[in-house]
Amino acid sequence: MSLTNVTLSGNIATGSGGGIWTSQNVTATNVTVAFNDASSGAGIFTQGGGGTISLRNSVLHNPAGVNANRAMASLGNNIDSDGTAALTGSGDLVADPQLAALANYGGITPTHALFAGSPAINAGTSVGAPATDQRGASRLGVPDIGAFEYTVIGYEPFNYAAGSFNGANGGSGWAAGWSNGGSSTMIAATGLQDPLAQCRPAAQPRC
Repeated sequence: MSLTNVTLSGNIATGSGGGIWTSQNVTATNVTVAFNDASSGAGIFTQGGGGTISLRNSVLHNPAGVNANRAMASLGNNIDSDGTAALTGSGDLVADPQLAALANYGGITPTHALFAGSPAINAGTSVGAPATDQRGASRLGVPDIGAFEYTVIGYEPFNYAAGSFNGANGGSGWAAGWSNGGSSTMIAATGLQDPLAQCRPAAQPRC
């Protein structure tokens, strides 16, 4: 079985395997397994003598329990916040991934956005990585670890006459317009977005 661009979050098992319980081979690419709970393997539980879990560009962060009940195979560039998956591949980290709450940050399914400064940002491998994240947003340059690709509002200073133009920022197309010709100011690129903007109280108090 393979999983790509998947978020498994908020699941509770009375026994084992809050996020995933398996006895089969599973390959997870750009998957986020977070905030699940179980008495054993809150994130991932592999039945003894069962298959191998292989992780690439994936996040394990299940602080209510442990991320994994046994060592797992690394295809590189994962974050295992408590080290219980014993990952030893290139680019693997034991760190807090700094995940925002599960919410709608775009796309049709909820995701965990990454806070600015997250060690997951630009820390993945492009080998075997999908071109987009779970929301359908492009993965630009070095991909992020997990199902969510971090993007921010882009700004650029200018001193031009009134008008509009198209440009590029890190490979993502954008467009902007301005007035007050001859004055230096700032413009915001419309092709990029702040993934956490919708959950700032001033933007949406319901968050």
